Amino acid sequence: MLADHIGVPHLRDLASRSEQLRDTIDLGDMSRLTEVLYSGSDHTGKELAVELEFLGGVQGYPEISGNIKGTLQIACQRCLGSLDWPVDLNFQMIVVGSEEDFEEIAEPFDAVVAGDQGVQLTGIIEDELLSSLPLAPMHEKGDACHVAADVIQEQDEESAEEKTNRPFASLADMLKDDDRAPD
Repeated sequence: MLADHIGVPHLRDLASRSEQLRDTIDLGDMSRLTEVLYSGSDHTGKELAVELEFLGGVQGYPEISGNIKGTLQIACQRCLGSLDWPVDLNFQMIVVGSEEDFEEIAEPFDAVVAGDQGVQLTGIIEDELLSSLPLAPMHEKGDACHVAADVIQEQDEESAEEKTNRPFASLADMLKDDDRAPD
């Protein structure tokens, strides 16, 4: 089980020993992530495998290196059906104790400010997952989505034909009538 909060002193201790942590995390424990997952199924009990390694960072701050593996069930934006999205995500970040320390970090590093209560590992993992998701996920061509997409497209075309507003459709007939009218 991942700890709720880990303070910077504890992180430094873990980093000095190059500790590693292997665990699973329940998708139901990540409320922000479950909001973007496919709403047609229950995500509690479904887990992702998490590996974390605590290292001494380049600038003396503790560093967390991690890998998240598993499958997320998200909604296809083409057919709105379920789409299994494989996850194999690597991340690396430095943990600093305050905003002032954050300003000292070199540009290419991702960093998180621990503050008084430390860092929440589940929150970090959830942030990484959310930032890795595509804006408009869709099934690959030829997958189950295509059949549903064709049906939706046909329905849209039929309703578009029915709803087409042609304000000048009768104008030609009116002009012909005006040409025939005697002066």
